[in-house]
Order: sequence, then structure tokens, then C-alpha cells
Amino acid sequence: MKLTVAGRENGLIRLDCSGVITAFPAPEGLDMWQVALGPDGYARTVLLDLSKADYLDSNGVSWLIIAHKHFVAAGGRLILHSLPRRLQDTVDLLRLPSILDIVADETAARGLLRKASP
Repeated sequence: MKLTVAGRENGLIRLDCSGVITAFPAPEGLDMWQVALGPDGYARTVLLDLSKADYLDSNGVSWLIIAHKHFVAAGGRLILHSLPRRLQDTVDLLRLPSILDIVADETAARGLLRKASP
């Protein structure tokens, strides 16, 4: 799995995720989100593009849920979008849209942010 910053604009960060989404042993003290986003990354709004993801296993589901909790606790937001059909089937089966912000594409993700703005 690889996280790559695709763009930054006005406190919004766009990330691309590619490969197999799974939790894997990281060197002690290393947080993939903080490596990609910086030390205050969880306080940001992140649009995570999953269009290049190949597979989502149970460890990856856990990793996304824990990340979501970190974003909420820090005052940030994580929105997943552009899931390939095989990933969408998995998240639907597990009813993850009731827990995570998951939308069809980046346009829908930006629309979700506009709805949330006061």
C-alpha cells in the first residue's frame, strides 16, 4: 500500500492510495498518515482517492476505521472516494458507509464538504 499526496489547497489535502489496503508492521513510532500528511495531518480534511487500490482486507478495514477515529478526535475529516467495484462491494457488505464518509468520486467528496460548511 502506498499513500501519495496528490495536492494541497486551503487546508484540504488530496491523497492517492494504491496497492493492497492492509495494516502491516511499520517501524516503531511510524504512522503512515503522519508521514504523508505531517504532524498535524489528522487535524486536516483529507480526500482519499482509492481508484488505484487493488484490494481491501480486514486489516485494511480496521486501519481505515482507526484513522477515521483519529481524524475525528483531532478535528479533521477523512473522506474516501472513487472506490473500484471490488472495494465498494466489500465496504457495502460491511456497512462501512454508516461509519465512514464514502462517496462516489472527488466531486461528490467536495460536495459533502460544502454541505457540512456553515
